[in-house]
Amino acid sequence: MRVSTSQIHQQATAQLSRLGQETSLTQQRIASGQKLLTPSDDPVAAAKILELTQDLAVREQYLSNADQAQTQLQAQDSVISQVVESLQRVRELTRQAGDGTLTAQDRSFMAEELEARLGEMTSLLNSRGADGNYLFSGFQGDR
Repeated sequence: MRVSTSQIHQQATAQLSRLGQETSLTQQRIASGQKLLTPSDDPVAAAKILELTQDLAVREQYLSNADQAQTQLQAQDSVISQVVESLQRVRELTRQAGDGTLTAQDRSFMAEELEARLGEMTSLLNSRGADGNYLFSGFQGDR
């Protein structure tokens, strides 16, 4: 079989083209800092990277949910503490109201304060969190 000059030139041109493409690919990998530029470079590694990326996203969502739950619980704890304080004051007022030495005006003041405490507790129990949902709405959190 005879090898012609044109075949040698074609093979050399094809070889130079292939080497140029490989050089370009290597430069892209160096510039991006990534070994895999496309999934076809290594399908198994690309699948593993995709799996790890999805796992990372799930874990980030889990942490975000935990932070939101912690914030919600802290807000609820604060409101419950305020309600307990109001209930303690109501208990004090009801004990005082049983005293036979109180005047009608004293009892009227106590009744007004009890009504104010009831309004305060109602307001506290209808508090909304930072997300705009009621703190004590349970699973029905829509605004």
